[in-house]
Amino acid sequence: ATMKPLVSSALVILARVWFTLCFTVTVVIVRAVVELIHNLPVFSQQKKERLSMKAFCYGLKALLISQLQLKIYCDESQSQASWDKIRSNIKSRRATVLMVNHTSRLDGLLTAMIAPADVIKRSRSYVSSFVFEIPIFGGIVSRIGHRPVHFKSDADGFFSVDKVFSSADLV
Repeated sequence: ATMKPLVSSALVILARVWFTLCFTVTVVIVRAVVELIHNLPVFSQQKKERLSMKAFCYGLKALLISQLQLKIYCDESQSQASWDKIRSNIKSRRATVLMVNHTSRLDGLLTAMIAPADVIKRSRSYVSSFVFEIPIFGGIVSRIGHRPVHFKSDADGFFSVDKVFSSADLV
């Protein structure tokens, strides 16, 4: 009876190590590709951001495929209809906002992993400013055109957008 929790714990640790390893390899490769793209003088800044976003998107898709321990449940028909509506807005050049309610720090990445590549490559996000300071990953986030959002917190632990600090970045 005591063997099951040990096996279960070992599998959880193995899954976390596997995810961390795959994530690290993916980020390093994507960062190298993004740097290569941004050092090519033949492309405009917009084209560089779009190509970098495409590299990031495909890197995330490869990361998701490598995670055999993950199972994603969704209503395919409803999901497809939602993505089709977003595609329609993008094609008609209407402003489209995709808001993701975070329950963890991985939600943004998971959304990018499951979203269609043609939607993600045209997307830009507002990202907490601390993400831009993460070694290697922060460089990718800034190169693909995401914008930082600065937060402040009070003594009680409540946080809000630092409107003074973020105003220049949100424009």
